[in-house]
Amino acid sequence: MIFKIVGFALTGKLLIYLIQIFPPTHYLYRWKYLEKLFTCDLCLGVWVYSILNLLYFRVDVLDDKDEKV
Repeated sequence: MIFKIVGFALTGKLLIYLIQIFPPTHYLYRWKYLEKLFTCDLCLGVWVYSILNLLYFRVDVLDDKDEKV
């Protein structure tokens, strides 16, 4: 489990670094909010770690089952 958490953190930091170094395409910067998103570590990190959380830990956000404890 500890390797999964460390891998999660390292993968997220690497993705944030690579996205900021190599932006997806230059035409996206026509919109000001996308330029702010790709230049801010915290803003981009929220999206990167949210997506990684869904992939790594199989979190089902849209599950509507009623679980009783």
